[in-house]
Amino acid sequence: MPQSFTISHTGKPTRTLHVAALPFPTHQGTQAAVRSMMEALGSNAKLLTYADGHEDDPVSFPIERGPKVFGRSALRSGPSIRKVVENVALMPLLRRQWRTSFFGAVFAHHVEAAALTLALGIQPLVFVAHTRLEPELPLYFKPLPDRLVSKLGRWTDKALCLLSDAVAAISPALRDHLALATGHPVTYLPIPWKLAEPITDLERHEARERFGLHGRDVLLFVGNLDAYQGWEDIVAALVQVRKKRPDTVLLVATASDPAPLRKTSLAAGVGEHVRFELLEGESCRRLVHAAADVAVVTRRVPGGLPVKLLDALSRGLPTITTFRAIADLPLGGATLTVADDDPNALAHAARVLLADAALCHHLATRGRKYIEAEHSESQFMAAMQEIIATLRVGAPGPH
Repeated sequence: MPQSFTISHTGKPTRTLHVAALPFPTHQGTQAAVRSMMEALGSNAKLLTYADGHEDDPVSFPIERGPKVFGRSALRSGPSIRKVVENVALMPLLRRQWRTSFFGAVFAHHVEAAALTLALGIQPLVFVAHTRLEPELPLYFKPLPDRLVSKLGRWTDKALCLLSDAVAAISPALRDHLALATGHPVTYLPIPWKLAEPITDLERHEARERFGLHGRDVLLFVGNLDAYQGWEDIVAALVQVRKKRPDTVLLVATASDPAPLRKTSLAAGVGEHVRFELLEGESCRRLVHAAADVAVVTRRVPGGLPVKLLDALSRGLPTITTFRAIADLPLGGATLTVADDDPNALAHAARVLLADAALCHHLATRGRKYIEAEHSESQFMAAMQEIIATLRVGAPGPH
C-alpha cells in the first residue's frame, strides 16, 4: 500500500501536486519514473500532464490532463513547437488546481514543468531534475554551435535550481553536479521500482521461440533511439562480438522509428542480425527480457538515469553498463561496467558474460537485491519526507 508522509510541525499527511509537462503514460523512461513515484504516493498526490498518452494503459492514481492540442501527438524526447503550445495550454489548469485544491507543495518533474510553475509564481516548488540540459541540449539543435547551446542549457539548469524552493535529483551523479554548480543543497530522490516476478524457464523458451532465437546469443537494448542513448556503440560492439560468437544477435525494443539504427547496422554489415520489436507495455517488456541473455545500457552524455537499467536489474537480467549510464548509483557490483564510448570494451564484456553462466547468475542475483534495497518505496518516501521537511508547507495554496 502507498505510504503517507508527514510534516514535522503539523503531524498531518501532506498532499502534493506533481506536474509533468509531457505525454503520459508512454513507454519511455521519464514517464516510467514519474509513474512509479506517483504509484508510491497513491491518493496523497495528483499528477498534471498533457492530454496525450496511451489510453489503453490506465493509471491507479489521481491524474488531471491538459486540453487537447491540434496536430499529431509526438512522443519524441527533446524540445518542439508542439510542446511549447501544450505547455501554454497546461498553465490555466495548473493555476486552477493550485488555487482550488489543498496541496502542500508542487513537485515539477523536469525542465518544462518547473518553468511553468515558476512562471505562475506558485510556491513552494520542488524542482525534480531528471537530466541535465547542458550536455544533452546540443544533441537536439544541430547544426547550431554546441558551445552556445550547451551554455544555454547550463544557464537553464542553474536558474531552475536557484529559483526553486528545493531541488531533487533522480541520481547521485545528477545531485552532486547540481549541488556543485549552484552551491545549494540537492536531495537524491531514488526512483521506487518494484521487483518483477522472476522469469521462468518456460517463459524464456516461449519468448525465444516467439522471436526465432533458439540457439542464438541475444543482446538486448530497450528504449528510445535519441542521440543521447549511444546505441551506435552497441551496434559497433555487435560487429566485434560476432567475430568470435557468430550466432549473436541484437534485439531492439523501442517505440521510436527504427530507421536510424537499421541503417547503421546495415552499413556495419550486421543488419540481418538486428531484430526489432515495437515496445508496447509491460507484456512486451517482459517478453523481450525473457528472450535475452544480456541487457546493454549505454549513455552518450551524462545527466539522467536510464530507467531501463532499473528495469533490467529488477527482472534479473545480467546487464552491461557504461560508467556514464550508472550515474553513480551504489550498484555494488550488480552490473558489468565498462568505459564510456568504447565499443571494444562493450564487446569484450558481452563475450565474457555470454560465455560464463555462473557470472550471469551472480549478476542477476545482485541486481535484484540492489533494486530491493535501494529502490524500495520506503527509500523513496524517506527522501520525500526529507524534501518536504525543508519547505514551509501545510497551508492551502493561494486562493
